[in-house]
Amino acid sequence: MIEEKNDLVVRIDLSGFTKENINLRIVEDILTINAKREEKQEEQEKHIGTQYYRQRPLHINRKVVLPFSTSDGEKVVGTATYGNGVVTLRIPIPKSSYIPIT
Repeated sequence: MIEEKNDLVVRIDLSGFTKENINLRIVEDILTINAKREEKQEEQEKHIGTQYYRQRPLHINRKVVLPFSTSDGEKVVGTATYGNGVVTLRIPIPKSSYIPIT
């Protein structure tokens, strides 16, 4: 999560998920990330031995606190792009969160 000019840019690594199965939502100062994918046939095949760790999750549900709030009823309008397994979310930072120094 970085600030570029007047936007907050959030990059989310979601390789293995399709953009149709990724949902992003902002309520007040919380960004919610939900993503689901189907297990591929090769992943379903039985492996010899015990599996202790799965590198690629089938479902992601994360909540991230943003550095500003939209609790004053202002609707957040951002843009999201998906490429090479990474979602790039651009959210305009509300002008009210800036404090001018005089």
